[in-house]
Amino acid sequence: MVSYTALPMFSNGGSQTPAQYARRQKLYAILLILSAVLVLGVFFFGGKNKKERGGEEGATVVGSAIGDPVKKRDEYRVYVKEGRPVDHIIHQSWKTDQVPAMFQEWAATWPRFHPNWKYILWTDASNRELVKTHYPWFLSYYDRLPSNIARADTSRYFYMHKFGGIYADLDAECVRNFESLVTPERGTAFLAAMSDDYEHDHNIPNAWLASGKEHPFWLHMIYQIMYELEHGEKSAEWITGPAALKRAWKNYNDRVPADEREEVTILEPGYIYPFDWHRPHPTLNTSMCWAGETNRKYFNAPKCKQVLEAEGKPGQKAYMITYWTHSWSDDDNGTAIATGDESKAEAQRKVEGETNVTAAATRQRPSRRTIRRKIAAKKEKSHAPMDEKEKAKVKEGEKKAATAAESDPTGILDDPDI
Repeated sequence: MVSYTALPMFSNGGSQTPAQYARRQKLYAILLILSAVLVLGVFFFGGKNKKERGGEEGATVVGSAIGDPVKKRDEYRVYVKEGRPVDHIIHQSWKTDQVPAMFQEWAATWPRFHPNWKYILWTDASNRELVKTHYPWFLSYYDRLPSNIARADTSRYFYMHKFGGIYADLDAECVRNFESLVTPERGTAFLAAMSDDYEHDHNIPNAWLASGKEHPFWLHMIYQIMYELEHGEKSAEWITGPAALKRAWKNYNDRVPADEREEVTILEPGYIYPFDWHRPHPTLNTSMCWAGETNRKYFNAPKCKQVLEAEGKPGQKAYMITYWTHSWSDDDNGTAIATGDESKAEAQRKVEGETNVTAAATRQRPSRRTIRRKIAAKKEKSHAPMDEKEKAKVKEGEKKAATAAESDPTGILDDPDI
């Protein structure tokens, strides 16, 4: 009689004959093959459908597909989203559609160098309508902003978020096409440094912005404006202007984790702001580059661009130049300064009894900074503390400077030492 050796059966620890074992092994093999076919089918057909869905959503930008927000960080109220390239739109703004002639000349340079881009001139009325229509949750804050310039500042951030494109102040002259500068490889939202003085509060002006639409940084900026209004800040510079923009950029980088943040590219000095207004140029008489109404006699755009190498010639770095008219000085108080509107400025001077004030006379008014510098130099030269008489002179000088600043806020702009 033939005996059979018992073999272990993995399911219950019992024993089985060789024939039973062989049949069970065949069953295991069939199940294994079916499982492998099922897994391969899931990978193949699932990957194909995912690829097709990706094609419907949009093109690839620097290796990342444009898609819906992937995560919301409630503590910052910023949607993190894959970036999209800078849209081909030029945005500029003025109080009304009646733009002063001087600004019209510079504004015309933007469509000239971007013939295939859309050009939009926004006004105070259309700015508010933009907020009311697309950002109604911000409208009460918009109306609470302390001045027209604060509302104009805020509106340009909404241009970037809603439409994307390039924003430029009206006193900015374009000297070449921007498509070679604001490329997807460099970024999807752009700001620009005015100088290498990165501690300067105004070193990232808001006179030029560029972005693909719906970049999350712009909402971050808007929420910061809301925060400042809630906490009683009154200065436009610190609520909506360059100082606020720099602070928002820093907070955005500090608070939003790098792996969840769509970056904002800061262009180095020279590309956007070849004229650095906050410190002297070694070879340039800066009066040639100030286009303010009180400095019009000395303004010389061709010479300014030549010295700064901002003519748009091959090998030159600059893509535009801003002449810093500070047209925002003509704000809610009705004072007409640097707007290019001579008749309005003249009428204002008549009201103030200053019809005989000329640019040359204005240049003789010392700024606070000039007074402080001269006093410090005198004190250093004497190597002795100021006596009561000197202190009285200092106070009198500061009082005169304050009076001059009130009657002519742009007096500081005409100081050749600044």
